[in-house]
Amino acid sequence: MQDILTGLNPAQKKAVEAVEGPVLILAGPGSGKTRVITHRIAYLIKVVGITPHRIMAVTFTNKAAREMETRLNQLAPSAVGRLTMGTFHAICARILRQDGLPLGVPSDFVIYDDDDQQSLIKQAMAELELDPKRYPPASIKNAISQAKSQLVLPAYYFEKGRSYFEEMVGRVYELYEKRLKQNKALDFDDLLLKVVQLFKQYPEVLAGYQERYLHVMVDEFKIPIWFSTNWSRCFQPSTEISVWWVTLTSLFIHGVLQTLEMFLTLRLIIRVRKWFCLSRTIAPLKIFWKQLHVLLPRTADASLSVCGPKTNPASL
Repeated sequence: MQDILTGLNPAQKKAVEAVEGPVLILAGPGSGKTRVITHRIAYLIKVVGITPHRIMAVTFTNKAAREMETRLNQLAPSAVGRLTMGTFHAICARILRQDGLPLGVPSDFVIYDDDDQQSLIKQAMAELELDPKRYPPASIKNAISQAKSQLVLPAYYFEKGRSYFEEMVGRVYELYEKRLKQNKALDFDDLLLKVVQLFKQYPEVLAGYQERYLHVMVDEFKIPIWFSTNWSRCFQPSTEISVWWVTLTSLFIHGVLQTLEMFLTLRLIIRVRKWFCLSRTIAPLKIFWKQLHVLLPRTADASLSVCGPKTNPASL
């Protein structure tokens, strides 16, 4: 155990050793968040005795996934091949290839990148005789992506459309989805959307994943909030979302107040027992931490534990 905890500061050690119930962690660049999540996986395997088959580690970028794998090869080399580890999109693609057939998703589907999507949208617009100068394909693509991020399918898009442009988007969206299906293809938004649909519409499929994974650790908070919350609900209450990171990137992208809202919403959804702050030296994190101390007394459960270096919020 000593080898696993070597090199960790007190706050990082507490986060690694917090193995019971959902845990929420706030961390900025240089605070050791990737170190903590990899050491925590090794701690679960070597100290707690959890089999790697029952651990999932999810991140946002391929680079972060590779970094986690490299570090785990040093801490628990025999376990890496038995872990479920990768980006959200990669893990969702794996789930759909294995269990997506009830949704009409074939196991040999192809994944369309941005260029493929743009090309298919242009084809759909040509079939519908829409002028690309009047309706830029990139704008149509962005509108369709936004609709999917809000769980709005083509049939409902027509109902909500209020402008002529939205009506045109709805027509393209409908044909675009038909062509995707004909080509046995999914775009990147589909990978997230269809997993949530799969788990909601086929609870027996979800039950299998809930049964398997005792610890689900999530590194990053950049994915759409609808997916964050739905993913979290899917793995409650049978399993725990062990770690959910809110990073400094989130503060810069969304701002302090919106990140606070997401943080508190997620905390309630996954019924957090403990939360940690690994770093409070960077200005946005200091502001976030101060506001969190103002808001938490009104929303926190009695069982909530505040961990990490103790700081008087008034001094921030």
